Amino acid sequence: MGELLRMLGEQIICQSCGMPLKDKIHRGSNADGSESLEYCKYCYEQGAFTDGCTNLEEKAKQCIDAAVAGGLPKKSAEDMAKAILPRLKRWN
Repeated sequence: MGELLRMLGEQIICQSCGMPLKDKIHRGSNADGSESLEYCKYCYEQGAFTDGCTNLEEKAKQCIDAAVAGGLPKKSAEDMAKAILPRLKRWN
């Protein structure tokens, strides 16, 4: 897990869900229409959060469910969510 956090620390990641934002197509948008460098398009559009999550627990469940649907084992998804999400700007 430490290696994963080290790798993520070197990337721009969504400060809500942890998704890498290397590709501009994944970035959300600010209220003025400019590209967000902090949040992905799945969490943030036009300057507002759109993911329906109002707390860390809801976001963790959403991220775990998405990771499992993508083929990651549930335990791995839970470990990643627990390690990454609480450190992100939105949840502090």
